[in-house]
Amino acid sequence: MLEEFVSDTFDIELGLKDAFDDTTQQPSRRILAALSIGMPPGDAFYAARELHNAVQLIVGGTRRGRIKLAEILGARCDDYQRALWYAVAGRNHFGVLSDLGWLVEQLDARLKVAIEMSNNGLSVVTDDAPYACDGPRGPIGVFTSDFDVSAFDMLSDS
Repeated sequence: MLEEFVSDTFDIELGLKDAFDDTTQQPSRRILAALSIGMPPGDAFYAARELHNAVQLIVGGTRRGRIKLAEILGARCDDYQRALWYAVAGRNHFGVLSDLGWLVEQLDARLKVAIEMSNNGLSVVTDDAPYACDGPRGPIGVFTSDFDVSAFDMLSDS
């Protein structure tokens, strides 16, 4: 079925590129799309989902969300999740949750296409990876579970 719509290769970045180029799209979503172009489909989806889940927990008022967010921001891995967070940090909690949820949906669809293509023997084309190495490119902050998350701090934290 998929073979009917694509040749032997397909650029799975098209959805993210369209979102980035769409001037009617919220700027924060355009930035999130741009930050995700070139990321391996599975890595991008699971990283964005993990960040989204941490924010959901914070908005839900659980301390586990802050602990998870502190772990994510302090991890010695590539800077993708930190880049996503800092692209939306400082916005109101519903905007952050909405934007990250939107990104997770985009990345989920992208991952499903990549899997389907791979299962059908088709080549998956992505842009060059945006991160030059697997580790951080600069100093990493030290975060504890009680760090300030701006607009989120008006929420109860039990």
